[in-house]
Parts: sequence; structure tokens; C-alpha cells
Amino acid sequence: MNTGPLDRLVASWRDEAELNRRRGMEREALTVESYADELQEQVREWKLEVLTLEQAAAETGVTADTVGRRISRGEIPNAGRKNRPGVRRCDLFGALDRPVLKLQAGEPDVATEMLQREL
Repeated sequence: MNTGPLDRLVASWRDEAELNRRRGMEREALTVESYADELQEQVREWKLEVLTLEQAAAETGVTADTVGRRISRGEIPNAGRKNRPGVRRCDLFGALDRPVLKLQAGEPDVATEMLQREL
């Protein structure tokens, strides 16, 4: 999960706010800082969002069963409840960082399933 471009934008806005402040433009500095704060909070919430197994599968390109097995084995923390597992987006991408092939609707995910058996 690469949020680098958004993190750089937040940093750039914070630099701009500091420059405005040095130039005596406090109101403008506060405005730019508020944009940086809002974006940073949105990125944080996006990373911490709890996904269903189906949502996690759609974002990673693996099957919901694969995500569920990884949770069962403790490779991904369960952010849901017993019998209703969930996974935080930030945990998902750290655990399933293998490259995956995005399939067309209806195509079997044979390659990914074979790769997962190696784990």
C-alpha cells in the first residue's frame, strides 16, 4: 500500500504553511495546515478501515478464502469478530505483498491459489 504521494503532499503543504508563517501570513498558514491535517487524517482512516474478506480479496486480487486462511493462521490480525473476520487495510497489504494478477470477471484464480499453497 503506497501512500507515498499523499504523504509527500501533506509534507509539502506543511512546508508551505511554514513559509507563509515566516512571511507573516498566519491566516494563510493556518488554512494550508488545515488541509494537511484533513488529508493526513483521511489517509490514516483509509489505512485503518476494517474490510470484509470479500473487500480484502477485491483489493488484493486473491480470493476471500485465501485472506481467511491467512487470518486463521495468524499471519494477518483479525480486526473483526469470531465467525465474522475482518482485516485492517494496513495489515492486509503488509501480509499479502506478493504481486498478484488481476483477473477478468469469472476467470479462475488458479495461479494465485497455487502460489498460496507454497506458503
